[in-house]
Amino acid sequence: DFKFEGILIQEMVSKGSETIIGMFQDVQFGPVILFGFGGVFVELIRDVSLRVVPLRSIDAEEMIDEVKGSAILKGFRGKAKKDVEGLIDVILKISHFSMVFKDKIKEIDINPLIVLDKGRGVKAVDALIVKKGSFR
Repeated sequence: DFKFEGILIQEMVSKGSETIIGMFQDVQFGPVILFGFGGVFVELIRDVSLRVVPLRSIDAEEMIDEVKGSAILKGFRGKAKKDVEGLIDVILKISHFSMVFKDKIKEIDINPLIVLDKGRGVKAVDALIVKKGSFR
């Protein structure tokens, strides 16, 4: 007996730079935002930047600049520049979301977040939000 519950259709995103944006709750400081290069890179080279919320635009820019892979986003070796402004916007929105729901959200993991060419935005390919009180 088959019961149809729905389907998921997702755009295939093949070009862009894989990044990660996350949030976790620190016991002392509360919500902390993480940014780095995503996919296997975050596990392989552990090149990430952290900030306690709330974030300002300058904080998001500094987070991006702190990771070694930031040159890739800025057009390294003649490659197309990536949409850093769109990336900053997402980091700031995750910061705001984390503040608003700090009593309800344990963690957020967007990995990968694909940063497309300049002016084309960003695309979340996989995302997870864990509520407080959930086991993970």
